[in-house]
Amino acid sequence: MKKIFTNTHWAFFGALILVGSLMLPAQAFAKQKFPAGKWWVDANNNKGELYLARQGGTIFNDPIVNVTFDEKTGELHFFRQSSGQQYSGTVTGNQINGTFTQAGKIFAWKAWKEEGNTNGAKDFPTGKWWIDANNNKGELHLSPGGGKIFNDPITGTSYDKKTHEVRFTRPGSNQHYRGTVTGNQINGTFTQAGKTFAWRAWRAN
Repeated sequence: MKKIFTNTHWAFFGALILVGSLMLPAQAFAKQKFPAGKWWVDANNNKGELYLARQGGTIFNDPIVNVTFDEKTGELHFFRQSSGQQYSGTVTGNQINGTFTQAGKIFAWKAWKEEGNTNGAKDFPTGKWWIDANNNKGELHLSPGGGKIFNDPITGTSYDKKTHEVRFTRPGSNQHYRGTVTGNQINGTFTQAGKTFAWRAWRAN
């Protein structure tokens, strides 16, 4: 005996589908906005600033290109040309978590909005300092995204607000600096060619 579906049956099934769709969470239909603006970033323990825009932006003061964002999944992609790093991550509210690749290796990275937890970046000893590095005197400019020392770029700047330790690298001379910030002074050491030297800095203003 054949089963016959009347208009009443189809109407009933249609109502069930409609009710089911209404019970889906709002997130299933919501689109996320592009995560434009300033973020604090920690990429494999290198802390600094990330600026995102649809046309590009910067990370650690280096330009980024090929920025894409999926409004449905929250997936973000961009490329840091100077280091050959490809970044992928998922945006969830004021947080981004993901990985980046470099020279065939995979590393973790995360970012968070400026108004949230800054992991020490908020208290970073930003600004101009006078510096004496092994009796070489000049200027040091610090920011979470990089800076300069003796007019040479520095990278990998980080600051631990618990220990007040600041770290950065001067790639041009292969020097690695670390020091402790105490008020308007910094005292520490730097290494070069396997040797260790003293350095100190004090606020320019």
